[in-house]
Amino acid sequence: MASSSDRAMVCRSGVWATLPCNSCTPKDADNVTCGVPLAGEPCSASGKSQCDASDGNRKLECRGGRWVAEACNNCGLKNGQVECGPPRQGDTCTSEGKARCDSTRVDQLLVCRASLWSAQECKACTPSGSTVKCAAASVGDPCIPSQENDLQCNAEIPDRIIVCRGERWLTQMECPQETVCSTPNGKPQCR
Repeated sequence: MASSSDRAMVCRSGVWATLPCNSCTPKDADNVTCGVPLAGEPCSASGKSQCDASDGNRKLECRGGRWVAEACNNCGLKNGQVECGPPRQGDTCTSEGKARCDSTRVDQLLVCRASLWSAQECKACTPSGSTVKCAAASVGDPCIPSQENDLQCNAEIPDRIIVCRGERWLTQMECPQETVCSTPNGKPQCR
């Protein structure tokens, strides 16, 4: 094996191949050791990921021949695969509009906006299938894109049915006098 400071040559099937090698150091006459990759350095295994040795909350992914850094809370390996902990506010995301409960606060959820997880108030955030639900909403509280046009009873004014529109809960209707909103069969109605 031959080396320079950023490349190593290895003989494969009788042919010399040049490979990226960060901090390439001769080990003995026939071998070299390579240090850990850094963001921006060349790579050859497209799609490969590994935890960033310089930051336990990032992972490196080989894309377009370069190591690209991405947020990855508590980066670790599980069954040989890179695994990240739950996202935090400011971490990168790829599914615009997707929401999930914040793992650190029950009154907050995280929504993917402009490729970053952003925090949003949510009373009693609970996972619901592939989305989340914020319980006990009131007029003016924020709602998430996946709740658009959902109806529920107003938590503070029991004779109102509210609807999620434009990421805010708005009054849909006021119940007739001496009736209140209830949710038999999961659908809000005046009774």
